[in-house]
Order: sequence, then C-alpha cells, then structure tokens
Amino acid sequence: MRTPARPTARVSLAAGTSTPASGSRTGFSDFHVLQGGFTLGPVVLSGVGDRLLIPETGLYILLLTASTLSSYGHAAVVEANGTTALASAVGPASAGVARHTACALVSLTEGDWLALLHDGSAQYEFGATKTELSAIMP
Repeated sequence: MRTPARPTARVSLAAGTSTPASGSRTGFSDFHVLQGGFTLGPVVLSGVGDRLLIPETGLYILLLTASTLSSYGHAAVVEANGTTALASAVGPASAGVARHTACALVSLTEGDWLALLHDGSAQYEFGATKTELSAIMP
C-alpha cells in the first residue's frame, strides 16, 4: 500500500569517500526516496552536508547503514538536534571494506533535525546504498 502523505526519506551525502574527523558531523545532500514533507535544512555544525528536518511529530523508524573502506575503529551515530544520540553503527579496526547497520524506533518532534556524529577514524563511502539514513514514520 502506498501512502504518499506518510513521512519517509532515504538520504545520503553525494557519492564519494571521506574520512571525517572524530567529533565532526556529516549531514546529507541527496534524497533517494522522498515523500511526506522531509526537507534539508542548514549545514550541520562542525562538518559537511545539510540537516535532515523532521516534518511531523511522531514515532519514526531510523535505519543507518555505514559503509567503510578502512577503519581504525569507528562509530557513526544518528544524532537529533546536535545533542541526542538515537542509534549507533560501530565498527572495529579493519583494513578492508565493511558495512555496519543500526536501527531504532524513536519519538521525534516536527522541526527536529538529524545528522551523523563521527567517532574514531574511518574512510567512509557515501552515496545511495553506501553510508545512508532512512527515516520512516510507520
């Protein structure tokens, strides 16, 4: 069943690779799925990309996929409003390609914003089916 008014988004930074500094954030630039009012807001604090703005108050399922090409041990944390950790994809040191996921059911308020906070050091691969976030109101 298709419900076009229900907020649903799948977002990432533009395709490419990057090694975000520990403590920095990445936002988003590309929608791969978009319905129900999601938009991008201002650039994230201490990082690159834009904030994902929550269009409606309610429960959301968040699914984070983090794709790395190498890592010294890392975490990508979905963060609300620059202060609240909602889900974390954690990976150990690795010289090879790896994928880590995190899923959470969270309560968000219209106007909240989401971004990824990085901890540790890893070379991430960004883009569709790489490092991306899905937010779905069930």
